[in-house]
Amino acid sequence: MARHRKKANKTLPPNLYEGVNGHYKYRRPDTGKWHSFGKDRPKAVAAAQQLNSMLMPGRDLVEKIMNNSTIFNDFLDQFESRLLPERGLAEETLKYYQKKLSHIRKHLGEKPVDEISVKEIAEFLDQFPPKTSNKYCTFLSLIFKYAVAQGHCVDNPAEKTMSRKTQKNRRRLTLEGYYAIHEQAPQWLKNAMDLGLQTLQRREDIVKLKLSDIKQGFLYVVQHKTKKHGESAYLKIRIDSPLRTVIERCRDGMLSPYLIHRKPDRFSEQTRNAKSKKHYTQITPDYLTKSFSDIRDNLDMFKKMPAEERPTFHEIRALGIKLYEEQGRDAQFLAGHKNRAMTEKYKEGHEIKWTEVNAGLELGLLQYKFKG
Repeated sequence: MARHRKKANKTLPPNLYEGVNGHYKYRRPDTGKWHSFGKDRPKAVAAAQQLNSMLMPGRDLVEKIMNNSTIFNDFLDQFESRLLPERGLAEETLKYYQKKLSHIRKHLGEKPVDEISVKEIAEFLDQFPPKTSNKYCTFLSLIFKYAVAQGHCVDNPAEKTMSRKTQKNRRRLTLEGYYAIHEQAPQWLKNAMDLGLQTLQRREDIVKLKLSDIKQGFLYVVQHKTKKHGESAYLKIRIDSPLRTVIERCRDGMLSPYLIHRKPDRFSEQTRNAKSKKHYTQITPDYLTKSFSDIRDNLDMFKKMPAEERPTFHEIRALGIKLYEEQGRDAQFLAGHKNRAMTEKYKEGHEIKWTEVNAGLELGLLQYKFKG
Protein backbone atom coordinates (compact mmCIF):
# COMPACT_ATOMS: atom_id res chain seq x y z
CA MET A 1 0.00 0.00 0.00
CA ALA A 2 1.29 3.48 -0.91
CA ARG A 3 2.12 5.67 2.05
CA HIS A 4 -0.05 8.73 2.83
CA ARG A 5 1.29 12.04 1.48
CA LYS A 6 1.80 15.07 3.65
CA LYS A 7 -0.57 17.99 3.16
CA ALA A 8 2.17 20.02 1.41
CA ASN A 9 2.70 17.25 -1.17
CA LYS A 10 -0.93 16.38 -1.98
CA THR A 11 -1.11 18.84 -4.88
CA LEU A 12 2.14 17.59 -6.39
CA PRO A 13 2.41 14.87 -9.06
CA PRO A 14 3.13 11.32 -7.81
CA ASN A 15 6.75 10.74 -6.72
CA LEU A 16 7.49 14.49 -6.29
CA TYR A 17 7.95 15.83 -2.76
CA GLU A 18 8.67 19.19 -1.19
CA GLY A 19 11.49 18.97 1.32
CA VAL A 20 13.04 21.41 3.75
CA ASN A 21 13.63 25.03 2.68
CA GLY A 22 11.39 24.64 -0.39
CA HIS A 23 13.60 22.11 -2.18
CA TYR A 24 11.83 19.56 -4.36
CA LYS A 25 12.98 15.98 -4.75
CA TYR A 26 11.82 13.17 -7.03
CA ARG A 27 11.79 9.47 -6.19
CA ARG A 28 12.15 7.21 -9.24
CA PRO A 29 9.35 4.59 -9.14
CA ASP A 30 11.51 1.95 -10.85
CA THR A 31 14.68 2.21 -8.75
CA GLY A 32 13.60 4.04 -5.59
CA LYS A 33 16.49 6.51 -5.91
CA TRP A 34 16.04 10.17 -4.97
CA HIS A 35 16.95 13.14 -7.22
CA SER A 36 17.05 16.82 -6.34
CA PHE A 37 14.86 19.11 -8.50
CA GLY A 38 15.79 22.47 -6.98
CA LYS A 39 13.39 25.18 -5.73
CA ASP A 40 11.55 26.08 -8.95
CA ARG A 41 8.10 24.53 -8.40
CA PRO A 42 6.73 24.79 -12.00
CA LYS A 43 9.90 23.21 -13.41
CA ALA A 44 9.88 20.45 -10.78
CA VAL A 45 6.21 19.66 -11.49
CA ALA A 46 6.76 19.56 -15.27
CA ALA A 47 9.82 17.32 -14.92
CA ALA A 48 8.01 14.96 -12.54
CA GLN A 49 5.03 14.66 -14.88
CA GLN A 50 7.31 13.87 -17.80
CA LEU A 51 9.25 11.27 -15.80
CA ASN A 52 6.08 9.67 -14.49
CA SER A 53 4.81 9.22 -18.04
CA MET A 54 8.04 7.37 -18.84
CA LEU A 55 8.61 5.39 -15.64
CA MET A 56 5.23 4.65 -14.08
CA PRO A 57 3.64 1.17 -14.61
CA GLY A 58 1.36 1.04 -17.64
CA ARG A 59 3.64 3.11 -19.82
CA ASP A 60 4.77 0.04 -21.78
CA LEU A 61 1.16 -0.89 -22.54
CA VAL A 62 0.31 2.62 -23.69
CA GLU A 63 3.41 2.78 -25.88
CA LYS A 64 2.59 -0.58 -27.38
CA ILE A 65 -0.73 0.83 -28.65
CA MET A 66 0.56 4.28 -29.61
CA ASN A 67 3.87 3.34 -31.21
CA ASN A 68 3.18 -0.27 -32.19
CA SER A 69 6.14 -1.48 -30.11
CA THR A 70 6.30 -5.17 -29.21
CA ILE A 71 6.59 -6.11 -25.55
CA PHE A 72 9.43 -8.58 -25.01
CA ASN A 73 7.15 -11.13 -23.31
CA ASP A 74 4.87 -11.16 -26.37
CA PHE A 75 7.82 -11.84 -28.64
CA LEU A 76 9.11 -14.54 -26.27
CA ASP A 77 5.73 -16.28 -26.57
CA GLN A 78 6.26 -16.49 -30.32
CA PHE A 79 9.91 -17.49 -29.90
CA GLU A 80 9.08 -20.31 -27.49
CA SER A 81 6.05 -21.70 -29.32
CA ARG A 82 7.23 -21.43 -32.94
CA LEU A 83 10.80 -20.27 -33.51
CA LEU A 84 12.64 -22.38 -30.92
CA PRO A 85 11.00 -25.71 -31.92
CA GLU A 86 12.00 -25.03 -35.54
CA ARG A 87 15.64 -25.53 -34.55
CA GLY A 88 15.09 -29.27 -34.18
CA LEU A 89 16.39 -29.45 -30.61
CA ALA A 90 16.13 -32.51 -28.41
CA GLU A 91 13.40 -32.63 -25.77
CA GLU A 92 15.85 -32.21 -22.88
CA THR A 93 17.47 -29.22 -24.57
CA LEU A 94 14.07 -27.59 -25.11
CA LYS A 95 13.27 -27.99 -21.41
CA TYR A 96 16.65 -26.46 -20.56
CA TYR A 97 15.92 -23.37 -22.69
CA GLN A 98 12.37 -23.07 -21.34
CA LYS A 99 13.78 -22.73 -17.82
CA LYS A 100 16.04 -19.95 -19.04
CA LEU A 101 13.13 -18.22 -20.77
CA SER A 102 11.21 -18.20 -17.49
CA HIS A 103 14.03 -16.27 -15.81
CA ILE A 104 14.44 -13.90 -18.75
CA ARG A 105 10.71 -13.11 -18.72
CA LYS A 106 10.84 -12.24 -15.04
CA HIS A 107 13.64 -9.68 -15.43
CA LEU A 108 13.23 -8.26 -18.94
CA GLY A 109 9.81 -9.35 -20.19
CA GLU A 110 7.77 -6.20 -19.50
CA LYS A 111 9.90 -3.87 -21.66
CA PRO A 112 9.40 -3.17 -25.37
CA VAL A 113 11.88 -5.22 -27.39
CA ASP A 114 13.40 -2.18 -29.08
CA GLU A 115 14.08 -0.45 -25.76
CA ILE A 116 16.08 -3.17 -24.01
CA SER A 117 19.56 -1.70 -23.66
CA VAL A 118 23.04 -3.20 -23.49
CA LYS A 119 23.24 -1.99 -19.90
CA GLU A 120 20.06 -3.85 -18.93
CA ILE A 121 21.34 -7.03 -20.56
CA ALA A 122 24.68 -6.64 -18.76
CA GLU A 123 22.96 -6.09 -15.40
CA PHE A 124 20.85 -9.20 -15.98
CA LEU A 125 23.95 -11.29 -16.83
CA ASP A 126 25.94 -9.98 -13.86
CA GLN A 127 23.72 -11.83 -11.38
CA PHE A 128 25.07 -15.20 -12.56
CA PRO A 129 28.46 -16.89 -12.21
CA PRO A 130 30.67 -16.54 -15.33
CA LYS A 131 29.81 -19.87 -16.97
CA THR A 132 26.05 -19.46 -16.50
CA SER A 133 26.26 -15.81 -17.55
CA ASN A 134 27.92 -16.74 -20.84
CA LYS A 135 25.25 -19.36 -21.55
CA TYR A 136 22.48 -16.82 -20.94
CA CYS A 137 24.30 -14.32 -23.16
CA THR A 138 24.51 -16.82 -26.03
CA PHE A 139 20.82 -17.62 -25.67
CA LEU A 140 19.82 -13.94 -25.55
CA SER A 141 21.91 -13.28 -28.65
CA LEU A 142 19.91 -15.98 -30.46
CA ILE A 143 16.61 -14.49 -29.25
CA PHE A 144 17.50 -10.98 -30.40
CA LYS A 145 18.81 -12.32 -33.70
CA TYR A 146 15.27 -13.52 -34.42
CA ALA A 147 13.82 -10.24 -33.12
CA VAL A 148 16.01 -8.22 -35.50
CA ALA A 149 15.16 -10.52 -38.41
CA GLN A 150 11.44 -9.97 -37.79
CA GLY A 151 11.73 -6.20 -37.50
CA HIS A 152 10.98 -5.86 -33.78
CA CYS A 153 14.28 -4.06 -33.20
CA VAL A 154 17.26 -2.91 -35.24
CA ASP A 155 20.00 -3.93 -32.82
CA ASN A 156 21.15 -7.00 -30.90
CA PRO A 157 22.13 -5.70 -27.44
CA ALA A 158 23.24 -9.13 -26.17
CA GLU A 159 25.98 -9.33 -28.82
CA LYS A 160 27.52 -6.12 -27.50
CA THR A 161 28.10 -7.46 -23.99
CA MET A 162 31.45 -8.98 -23.04
CA SER A 163 31.72 -12.69 -22.30
CA ARG A 164 33.22 -13.45 -18.92
CA LYS A 165 36.33 -15.48 -18.33
CA THR A 166 35.62 -18.94 -16.96
CA GLN A 167 37.90 -21.45 -15.34
CA LYS A 168 37.31 -25.18 -15.39
CA ASN A 169 37.32 -26.33 -11.77
CA ARG A 170 35.94 -29.84 -12.16
CA ARG A 171 38.54 -32.54 -11.62
CA ARG A 172 38.73 -35.61 -13.80
CA LEU A 173 37.45 -38.90 -12.39
CA THR A 174 40.27 -41.37 -11.81
CA LEU A 175 39.91 -45.13 -12.11
CA GLU A 176 40.46 -45.34 -8.34
CA GLY A 177 37.60 -42.89 -7.77
CA TYR A 178 35.40 -44.79 -10.20
CA TYR A 179 35.87 -48.07 -8.31
CA ALA A 180 35.33 -46.36 -4.94
CA ILE A 181 31.92 -45.01 -6.03
CA HIS A 182 31.06 -48.22 -7.88
CA GLU A 183 31.60 -50.30 -4.73
CA GLN A 184 29.02 -48.26 -2.78
CA ALA A 185 26.47 -47.90 -5.60
CA PRO A 186 23.17 -49.86 -5.85
CA GLN A 187 23.08 -52.37 -8.69
CA TRP A 188 21.17 -50.15 -11.12
CA LEU A 189 23.77 -47.37 -10.69
CA LYS A 190 26.64 -49.86 -11.09
CA ASN A 191 25.02 -50.88 -14.39
CA ALA A 192 24.71 -47.25 -15.49
CA MET A 193 28.35 -46.50 -14.62
CA ASP A 194 29.63 -49.60 -16.41
CA LEU A 195 27.44 -48.91 -19.44
CA GLY A 196 28.78 -45.35 -19.54
CA LEU A 197 32.38 -46.50 -19.29
CA GLN A 198 31.99 -49.14 -22.01
CA THR A 199 29.93 -47.11 -24.50
CA LEU A 200 31.15 -43.52 -23.71
CA GLN A 201 27.59 -42.23 -23.94
CA ARG A 202 26.14 -39.26 -22.07
CA ARG A 203 23.76 -39.71 -19.15
CA GLU A 204 20.73 -38.64 -21.27
CA ASP A 205 21.49 -41.40 -23.78
CA ILE A 206 22.29 -44.06 -21.18
CA VAL A 207 18.96 -43.74 -19.35
CA LYS A 208 17.03 -43.96 -22.64
CA LEU A 209 18.67 -47.18 -23.88
CA LYS A 210 16.12 -49.97 -24.26
CA LEU A 211 16.29 -53.72 -24.70
CA SER A 212 14.72 -53.15 -28.11
CA ASP A 213 17.84 -51.18 -29.11
CA ILE A 214 19.77 -54.48 -29.12
CA LYS A 215 19.57 -56.09 -32.56
CA GLN A 216 21.66 -58.89 -34.06
CA GLY A 217 24.65 -58.42 -31.81
CA PHE A 218 24.67 -54.60 -31.89
CA LEU A 219 23.48 -51.82 -29.59
CA TYR A 220 21.88 -48.99 -31.59
CA VAL A 221 22.25 -45.50 -30.10
CA VAL A 222 20.94 -42.17 -31.39
CA GLN A 223 22.71 -39.47 -29.39
CA HIS A 224 20.11 -36.88 -28.41
CA LYS A 225 22.57 -33.98 -28.17
CA THR A 226 24.09 -34.26 -31.61
CA LYS A 227 21.64 -36.21 -33.77
CA LYS A 228 21.07 -33.15 -35.94
CA HIS A 229 24.81 -33.12 -36.74
CA GLY A 230 24.79 -36.16 -38.99
CA GLU A 231 26.21 -39.67 -39.07
CA SER A 232 28.52 -39.29 -36.05
CA ALA A 233 25.47 -39.32 -33.73
CA TYR A 234 23.96 -42.55 -35.10
CA LEU A 235 25.94 -45.38 -33.54
CA LYS A 236 25.84 -49.12 -34.08
CA ILE A 237 27.98 -50.51 -31.27
CA ARG A 238 29.17 -54.10 -31.58
CA ILE A 239 28.40 -56.02 -28.38
CA ASP A 240 31.71 -57.66 -27.51
CA SER A 241 32.40 -59.61 -24.31
CA PRO A 242 32.84 -56.71 -21.78
CA LEU A 243 29.73 -54.88 -23.00
CA ARG A 244 27.76 -58.13 -23.17
CA THR A 245 28.57 -58.77 -19.50
CA VAL A 246 27.17 -55.36 -18.52
CA ILE A 247 24.02 -55.86 -20.59
CA GLU A 248 23.41 -59.28 -19.05
CA ARG A 249 23.58 -57.73 -15.58
CA CYS A 250 20.90 -55.25 -16.70
CA ARG A 251 18.58 -58.18 -17.47
CA ASP A 252 17.60 -58.70 -13.84
CA GLY A 253 14.08 -60.02 -14.35
CA MET A 254 12.27 -56.73 -13.63
CA LEU A 255 9.63 -55.93 -16.22
CA SER A 256 11.09 -52.78 -17.75
CA PRO A 257 11.82 -51.78 -21.34
CA TYR A 258 14.94 -49.88 -20.22
CA LEU A 259 18.42 -51.27 -19.67
CA ILE A 260 18.89 -48.93 -16.68
CA HIS A 261 15.89 -49.15 -14.37
CA ARG A 262 14.80 -49.43 -10.77
CA LYS A 263 11.67 -49.98 -8.73
CA PRO A 264 10.63 -46.64 -7.16
CA ASP A 265 10.99 -46.42 -3.37
CA ARG A 266 7.38 -45.23 -3.10
CA PHE A 267 5.10 -46.81 -5.66
CA SER A 268 1.80 -45.11 -6.41
CA GLU A 269 -0.45 -44.29 -9.33
CA GLN A 270 1.20 -40.86 -9.39
CA THR A 271 4.62 -42.48 -9.72
CA ARG A 272 3.36 -44.74 -12.48
CA ASN A 273 1.99 -41.81 -14.49
CA ALA A 274 4.76 -39.25 -13.80
CA LYS A 275 5.05 -36.88 -16.78
CA SER A 276 8.87 -36.89 -16.63
CA LYS A 277 8.89 -40.64 -17.32
CA LYS A 278 7.58 -42.90 -20.06
CA HIS A 279 7.67 -45.88 -17.69
CA TYR A 280 7.56 -45.99 -13.89
CA THR A 281 10.90 -47.91 -13.76
CA GLN A 282 12.74 -45.35 -15.88
CA ILE A 283 15.65 -43.37 -14.40
CA THR A 284 15.76 -39.64 -15.18
CA PRO A 285 19.11 -37.98 -16.03
CA ASP A 286 18.89 -35.73 -12.96
CA TYR A 287 18.21 -38.65 -10.63
CA LEU A 288 21.19 -40.50 -12.11
CA THR A 289 23.47 -37.52 -11.48
CA LYS A 290 22.14 -36.97 -7.96
CA SER A 291 22.53 -40.63 -6.97
CA PHE A 292 26.12 -40.66 -8.23
CA SER A 293 26.93 -37.38 -6.43
CA ASP A 294 25.36 -38.48 -3.13
CA ILE A 295 27.62 -41.54 -2.95
CA ARG A 296 30.67 -39.55 -4.08
CA ASP A 297 30.17 -36.90 -1.39
CA ASN A 298 30.15 -39.52 1.39
CA LEU A 299 33.55 -40.93 0.42
CA ASP A 300 36.63 -39.63 2.25
CA MET A 301 38.67 -39.32 -0.96
CA PHE A 302 36.16 -36.76 -2.31
CA LYS A 303 35.31 -34.97 0.94
CA LYS A 304 38.76 -33.38 0.82
CA MET A 305 37.92 -31.70 -2.52
CA PRO A 306 35.98 -28.42 -2.75
CA ALA A 307 32.40 -29.20 -3.81
CA GLU A 308 32.79 -27.43 -7.17
CA GLU A 309 35.82 -29.60 -8.05
CA ARG A 310 34.29 -33.02 -7.41
CA PRO A 311 33.82 -35.08 -10.62
CA THR A 312 30.28 -35.72 -11.82
CA PHE A 313 28.78 -38.72 -13.61
CA HIS A 314 29.69 -37.05 -16.92
CA GLU A 315 33.38 -37.54 -16.12
CA ILE A 316 32.94 -41.29 -16.67
CA ARG A 317 32.85 -40.41 -20.38
CA ALA A 318 36.24 -38.72 -20.20
CA LEU A 319 37.68 -41.58 -18.14
CA GLY A 320 36.46 -44.10 -20.68
CA ILE A 321 38.03 -42.16 -23.56
CA LYS A 322 41.35 -42.10 -21.70
CA LEU A 323 41.26 -45.85 -20.99
CA TYR A 324 40.32 -46.77 -24.57
CA GLU A 325 43.16 -44.72 -26.01
CA GLU A 326 45.65 -46.13 -23.49
CA GLN A 327 44.79 -49.50 -25.05
CA GLY A 328 45.53 -48.10 -28.51
CA ARG A 329 41.89 -47.76 -29.58
CA ASP A 330 40.57 -44.54 -31.13
CA ALA A 331 37.58 -43.38 -29.08
CA GLN A 332 36.40 -40.59 -31.39
CA PHE A 333 33.66 -42.46 -33.24
CA LEU A 334 32.42 -44.39 -30.21
CA ALA A 335 32.01 -41.07 -28.35
CA GLY A 336 30.12 -39.64 -31.34
CA HIS A 337 32.57 -36.77 -31.90
CA LYS A 338 32.57 -35.15 -35.33
CA ASN A 339 36.25 -34.29 -35.07
CA ARG A 340 39.35 -35.43 -33.26
CA ALA A 341 39.74 -32.10 -31.44
CA MET A 342 36.69 -32.80 -29.25
CA THR A 343 38.06 -36.21 -28.26
CA GLU A 344 41.37 -34.61 -27.30
CA LYS A 345 39.49 -32.08 -25.17
CA TYR A 346 37.90 -34.89 -23.15
CA LYS A 347 41.34 -36.45 -22.62
CA GLU A 348 42.75 -33.21 -21.19
CA GLY A 349 43.25 -33.14 -17.45
CA HIS A 350 43.95 -36.84 -16.89
CA GLU A 351 47.70 -36.48 -17.22
CA ILE A 352 50.17 -33.64 -16.69
CA LYS A 353 51.68 -32.55 -19.99
CA TRP A 354 55.37 -31.78 -19.58
CA THR A 355 57.00 -29.28 -21.90
CA GLU A 356 60.55 -30.33 -22.81
CA VAL A 357 63.06 -27.43 -22.81
CA ASN A 358 66.83 -26.98 -22.65
CA ALA A 359 68.75 -25.15 -19.95
CA GLY A 360 72.47 -24.46 -19.29
CA LEU A 361 73.96 -21.03 -18.96
CA GLU A 362 77.63 -20.73 -19.98
CA LEU A 363 78.89 -18.90 -16.90
CA GLY A 364 82.35 -18.53 -18.38
CA LEU A 365 80.95 -16.32 -21.14
CA LEU A 366 79.12 -14.16 -18.62
CA GLN A 367 82.27 -13.72 -16.50
CA TYR A 368 84.22 -12.67 -19.59
CA LYS A 369 81.56 -10.09 -20.44
CA PHE A 370 81.63 -8.47 -16.99
CA LYS A 371 85.45 -8.43 -16.86
CA GLY A 372 85.57 -6.72 -20.21
